[in-house]
Amino acid sequence: MLKKICGAMERAESFLIAILLLIMTALAVLQVLTRALSITLIWMEEATRYCMIWLCFIGMPLAVRRHAHISIDMIPELMRGKFGMRHYDIFINLLVVVFCGFFLFYSWKLTSAAIVTNQLTTGLKIPRWTMYLSMCIGSLLSIFHAVAESWFALKGEEIECC
Repeated sequence: MLKKICGAMERAESFLIAILLLIMTALAVLQVLTRALSITLIWMEEATRYCMIWLCFIGMPLAVRRHAHISIDMIPELMRGKFGMRHYDIFINLLVVVFCGFFLFYSWKLTSAAIVTNQLTTGLKIPRWTMYLSMCIGSLLSIFHAVAESWFALKGEEIECC
């Protein structure tokens, strides 16, 4: 059951990233064309930036799921002989959970402060908390994937990425 949930979440995250990338590309091309015509639309640059922010924080859990974050190859090689890769993966996932837990705590403080003060973005005039919420969602999804990956490692199962 957990494998199906992880697979469905991975597909949803990949789809959302593809949509955001498509929107970003379209906005960037449109911005270049409008500037060539001496038309300045400030909101396009801001919308592109916010798509990038959401893309990064939705990509973070996907990278956790696929073990795609940057790592130093020397440490896993040293650990493989002493503890095995399963224990190393669990240790790394524990670090991810701790980091994302702190990140979630502080990003939620930032998000809730933006909700209380009713801050708006400069160009789009949308609530600023909608941008900060991406950090909370990315952290929660990363914690979920790290815990699920550790569970699979404890059981000795290797799950394939979609």
